[in-house]
Amino acid sequence: MSWDEQFPGQQQNAGPAEVKGLSGIPLKAKTEDRFRMTVDVEQFFERTTKAGEPCYFLHCRDAKGIKFSIIC
Repeated sequence: MSWDEQFPGQQQNAGPAEVKGLSGIPLKAKTEDRFRMTVDVEQFFERTTKAGEPCYFLHCRDAKGIKFSIIC
């Protein structure tokens, strides 16, 4: 059963916008805007924060080959 069938009348399009890569994010995007893209994670490293919590560094590549990092 799809979302439409389970919750008739609910507004769709509440999720993040799909982009192909970093270049698909508009230059005028606000910090509260959300985007979704598929990436290849090439490496990841686990580190510990000063508070002792785990922190992860992901080295990624988007569909156009642009490399970037994500800190989780």
